[in-house]
Amino acid sequence: MYRYWLPPRLITGNIRANHTFHESFANTVEALGSVFSHMPLSDHVFYPLNSYVRQNEKMRDVLVRAAARGAERRFTMLFLSYFEANLTAEHASDRTCEQVAETAGCASGQYSLSRELTEVSFGLKPGFRETTTPAYFDLLDMGAEYQALADGNWLEKRENQSFAREVAALFWEAAGKP
Repeated sequence: MYRYWLPPRLITGNIRANHTFHESFANTVEALGSVFSHMPLSDHVFYPLNSYVRQNEKMRDVLVRAAARGAERRFTMLFLSYFEANLTAEHASDRTCEQVAETAGCASGQYSLSRELTEVSFGLKPGFRETTTPAYFDLLDMGAEYQALADGNWLEKRENQSFAREVAALFWEAAGKP
């Protein structure tokens, strides 16, 4: 299915040059984990102690509706939305939402759902978005690379969309297809 011969967990664990993908994956898992309970008592008690994402009825509603499009599509859209959010401190533009939807393989009728998911991901505090991702790049002495990506409409290019889809699929598989 993939062009890679290495196991997905090995690849996702070793994509060192782009911690933005890792941060986006962490954001996606946190968002999904905050609204879906598998063990109601322990999830209610312990999850809020270990997560920066708080339960939010709007987030829960949009994630439940997105599940109707398929769990993998929901994951991909949310992952790409967080990826875009981690690369800018600005609000999500209509074009950003369209690029997320296009990259996730959504039909044009699903763009409104993409808008809602993107608004969820851009709900990260701007201060968090302004400092966390640049700090990862700076730690790797890759500040110039971050500046090239930040606010650069990265998903505008078709080859980047294809690559982003493959990365999202790898993270989906590595997560055990939740």
